[in-house]
Amino acid sequence: MKILFLSVIMMALTVSYSNAQTGSASKAATAPVSKEKMMKPHTDGDHSMEHKMGTPEERATRMTERITKMCSLDAATAQSVKAIALARDTKIDEIHTGTLDNKAKEVALKANKQEFEAKLKGVLTADQFAKYQESSHHNHKMEHKAASTDKK
Repeated sequence: MKILFLSVIMMALTVSYSNAQTGSASKAATAPVSKEKMMKPHTDGDHSMEHKMGTPEERATRMTERITKMCSLDAATAQSVKAIALARDTKIDEIHTGTLDNKAKEVALKANKQEFEAKLKGVLTADQFAKYQESSHHNHKMEHKAASTDKK
């Protein structure tokens, strides 16, 4: 009787253990994708960076609309911002699709961001640039918070 009881217990534990393994695998498959993963370019089919993030022109338009709304830009300033954003986004795509290693890409992206902000500072007023930086800084903090949550 004891042997039968222990056999049933062992069988129940085995089934629950295998279900736990299957459950965690399905959770991992449906976990949200981090921003870092989304930014990595893909070369296969519909999974290209262009598909997920849009073309440089689309991204520059979205950025211009966001800055125009945030800073109440006039049409001429908005056009200048769009040209600067397009140059930045085109360079980002070149960096991502280039043959540089990850560390070199990181350095190139950082330099591109600094160049973008320097050009933007020349086009926007001091108040407008401060609003942009405040928003950008807030978004950057939120990304780090999300990334640290993803790692847990």
